[in-house]
Amino acid sequence: MTNEIDKRYNPANEVMKYQFLLELEHSKEGKDPKTVREYMNAIHEFEIATSFKDFKKYCQDWSIDFKDYISSKKNRQTGEEISKSYYSHYVCFVRQFFEWLVKQKDYKHLENKGINKLYITKNERKQGKATGIQKSYLIIEILETIRKMLENTEIEMRDKAIISLFLLTTPRIKAVMTARVKSIQFMREYNSYAFIQSSNLVETKFRNNITSFFISQTQDLIDNVINWQQYLKNKGFKDKDYLFPKIVPSFDKNGISISELKKEKIKSTTTIREIFERAFKNNNLEYINPHSFRHTISKAMKRDVNHTRLIPALHENFGHSKGLAHIISTYGRDYLIEQAEVLRDFKFE
Repeated sequence: MTNEIDKRYNPANEVMKYQFLLELEHSKEGKDPKTVREYMNAIHEFEIATSFKDFKKYCQDWSIDFKDYISSKKNRQTGEEISKSYYSHYVCFVRQFFEWLVKQKDYKHLENKGINKLYITKNERKQGKATGIQKSYLIIEILETIRKMLENTEIEMRDKAIISLFLLTTPRIKAVMTARVKSIQFMREYNSYAFIQSSNLVETKFRNNITSFFISQTQDLIDNVINWQQYLKNKGFKDKDYLFPKIVPSFDKNGISISELKKEKIKSTTTIREIFERAFKNNNLEYINPHSFRHTISKAMKRDVNHTRLIPALHENFGHSKGLAHIISTYGRDYLIEQAEVLRDFKFE
């Protein structure tokens, strides 16, 4: 497969695609922007498979053509066949689009044109749901990596604080990129530091408000984050300025290399991933994506004797469904007390 993006399009299809994607994102149970992009990509792949024909001319052969096309695609990076998960998701996304389309004016005639062929077999569904073992570091490897990181420059201090916060709260990359100076707070009523992800300031999944308490009382990691926060305040950063701002290499009037601290956010998730890759390779470890920290902590907590309390609390930190909140609030207790307590008491070492 070529790495070039196919930029062809059919003007006759664009309005309906736009309306569908708009409805996906802004309906009552709207999808997050990343998922909407996946739908958009899937529909585009369908158009490639059917040579960008007008949707109004849909026939059942198109369903078969698309499934054959998508199943034969190769992973652009590895050259290997795409995963069954990728295949099943894309077929499902396209089917949902056409199920929506047949309800729209001028498209009702498509209802019996073979859209039901955009289903996958039971075996394909099972394969699509099956996932390989997720690679992740050991906690001791992450601690060792962080402690080997230098902190002589602003970039080094910032990067060390970023990876420390990832281990302490296991956030999403976008949340870290949009975190503000005031997002890190010591919550006295819970006797714990927390990463406060207010959706009006921090980019969270589904725009949820998330309180991620610091896991463990590993003081040097906490200091990495708090000292960086204080450093920014001393530099004149305000509460709503970005916690992990862009730092631009520059030169002073004598031609000496310096860095310029901007009040702008890091604009690319690639930058965050490069920070991780550099740090772990410097510790002679392979790069595994930052999201893997969630797997690291989850695996460690499942081995703990208190896992029945730890795992629900951890999922609250992730911003997942409020299982712990529901259980605790049923008995009239503030579930945040339970969340902060069990996470604070978990030991990294």
